[in-house]
Amino acid sequence: MWKPAKPLTKFDADIAIEDAWINEFARSYYELCEGRADHEFVYGLAEKLMPIGVTVDPRKVAELAMILVSFEMPGEG
Repeated sequence: MWKPAKPLTKFDADIAIEDAWINEFARSYYELCEGRADHEFVYGLAEKLMPIGVTVDPRKVAELAMILVSFEMPGEG
């Protein structure tokens, strides 16, 4: 199971691991796309990927998602 890299603060103490994963994924995805992503899209994507990605570092999942979302099929670009 993935665990946050930073120790939880008193403000984060009650956050579920799933929510922490989604937040970390979203932060990483925004960094990768330099903030040019729709908030609802990023969090929707995180919610879809979290059940299968919760055991993996969300930063790695964000990198993979960025590659997949930006992929263009040959002849369609």
